[in-house]
Amino acid sequence: MRKIYTLQSLFIALICLLSVSSAKAEVAFWEEFDYTIGNLYQQGDWVRYAGHTVDPIQVVNTPLSYPGYQDKASGKAVKLGSTSPQGEDLQKPFPHSITEGNIYVGALMNFEAPGTNYFLTLTDSTASGFKDGSSGSEKLRLIATEGSSPEKIKFQIARGNSDVVSSDEEFDLNTTLLVILKYEFKGDLTGPGTDDDITLFINPDLSNGEPTTYTAKLSGDGYGSDFAAKPRGAKSLQLKQGATFSKTCPVVTIDQLRVATTWEELFPGGDVPPAIDKPTIIPQKNTIDMGYPFSEDIVTQTINIKAEHLTGDITVGGISGELQASATTITKEEAMSEEGFDLTLTLTANAEGKQSQTLTLSSEGAETVSIPVTWNTTPVINAENLAELRDLIATATEYDFFRIKNEVAISHITKDNIYIQDETSAFAISDVYEMLTTTYTSGDRIKNLIGNATKAFGQSLFYPRMDFGAPIRNEAVEPTVTTLAQMQATPVNYESRLVRVNDVTFLTTGTFSTSQIDIEQEGTTAKLSIFANSDFIGNEIPAKADLIGISRSSSNINIAPRSSEDIIVNIPDGIESVSATDRVWSTHNTLHIETVSPQTVEIYSILGKQIVCQEVSSEAAFALPGGIYLVKIGDKAGKYIVK
Repeated sequence: MRKIYTLQSLFIALICLLSVSSAKAEVAFWEEFDYTIGNLYQQGDWVRYAGHTVDPIQVVNTPLSYPGYQDKASGKAVKLGSTSPQGEDLQKPFPHSITEGNIYVGALMNFEAPGTNYFLTLTDSTASGFKDGSSGSEKLRLIATEGSSPEKIKFQIARGNSDVVSSDEEFDLNTTLLVILKYEFKGDLTGPGTDDDITLFINPDLSNGEPTTYTAKLSGDGYGSDFAAKPRGAKSLQLKQGATFSKTCPVVTIDQLRVATTWEELFPGGDVPPAIDKPTIIPQKNTIDMGYPFSEDIVTQTINIKAEHLTGDITVGGISGELQASATTITKEEAMSEEGFDLTLTLTANAEGKQSQTLTLSSEGAETVSIPVTWNTTPVINAENLAELRDLIATATEYDFFRIKNEVAISHITKDNIYIQDETSAFAISDVYEMLTTTYTSGDRIKNLIGNATKAFGQSLFYPRMDFGAPIRNEAVEPTVTTLAQMQATPVNYESRLVRVNDVTFLTTGTFSTSQIDIEQEGTTAKLSIFANSDFIGNEIPAKADLIGISRSSSNINIAPRSSEDIIVNIPDGIESVSATDRVWSTHNTLHIETVSPQTVEIYSILGKQIVCQEVSSEAAFALPGGIYLVKIGDKAGKYIVK
């Protein structure tokens, strides 16, 4: 945060500095991270500890606040959270080593996830001095681990790599905490009782100076080394991300990092010159990932923009072409309102592969905010219809993606497949990648399907790579009327299509099961297969019927009815339909008949065997096994299903 000084405040600061020097009290550093958003490395004297370079520590525009420490969120902050053992570690030196008295380290921290490795340390310098890539010894160490539940954290403090003490108290994630560490030099380098003490305060009472109660304390002799073991003393503060294969860094935002030799120096009060109300733009995100769109996809993402102390409007820039913003100007009133301004970015994916642009937000007197926007576009081969898709997959690879642009109809849905067709061809959909979240029914119309396609096990298969979205409408699918001879001549033309073959003779007798059934029509034989859990399994196989079903092969004739309604048993010649004035219905293996006048009722099996013949004056019920029956009432008849 930039500060403005008056002549009087400079004189007071000078007097305070002299008195602090004589009392061995000093502010080692005061870090507000008021740098350019992006990598912290090489900004403000921050250099690398050792040589790790993966996942650079980031300056972010999400400052933190805590009453009595930093009352108002301003400036910027940094964010840690690498999962790599080579995650970048940075350190910043003090003006000179601190070798006696006390060291106080204060910071605001907000944790999104706990870790298991230490992330903040006090460090001495190497014998060759402090420089980029140097690796002094890490003494005081702070760790934030998971508490009794995933939403809680608890702290640990360590002296070197051996002595560890945990806090009893736990704290919430996503809450700003005031963290203060106190390191006490004992003075002598050898002898009992000379190991340095470490005290941890979390959200301490700030009303009466340094509190006597604490969150955790490490004291007494142990195995961990301390600064008393080397005369160089504490020389730098380190932000550590480098994890191991068994230990991880927490995901944490850190702000207002202060190091001093007295408690009071962490809380400047009125002796520090007032800060200027600098115009500041505060975006909701520091990076925007538009994901992995397919070519021609339209993707949107909204980012909230807030600001403080603006003197002019915000200009939105830096993006063009396939990436557009919903506004080019955000008024200062909109940005400084309580709810801020929602800026929507719209991407019309075009160029293939990894792409990036930089969204800029600028305003008079404010530091320009630059937000990287990235995406990775997957190329798609367009097929206008299913016939064109069938031609394209002949030379396709498993890595090719296709879009079916025109509308297709769902003719049937099973546990394993969804069957689709249009006027040109048909396909079976297999959701092996579990992309479909919308529930579909037979008759739904859908379009712009994206996925992979291949030929496998005698079927042309389409594998969705995204949900198809809500259906356009629902309309019954009419089967293609054909003959077994026509299907035998060109079976590939009927593959996965809903067909109707009339006057089919069933060569297999008995009841329906999961086994295939032989059928015949005018000398051409074929197979009838059964979908699992079909409602007609166990019913008696008719002698003849009109047959509707899905053609399941591209090389032979294999028809699978969708339900018992697809097996249409013809009413014998000379028998008319049952009169609408009489009622016939079934419930739980029972056929109910209600007549308007006394009638002779006859019930026949699908094979023509008479089961019932009796007079019904008004109403009767007949217990029957599940199946298809012909019911004759007087001189009229009809077909009924009993379940």
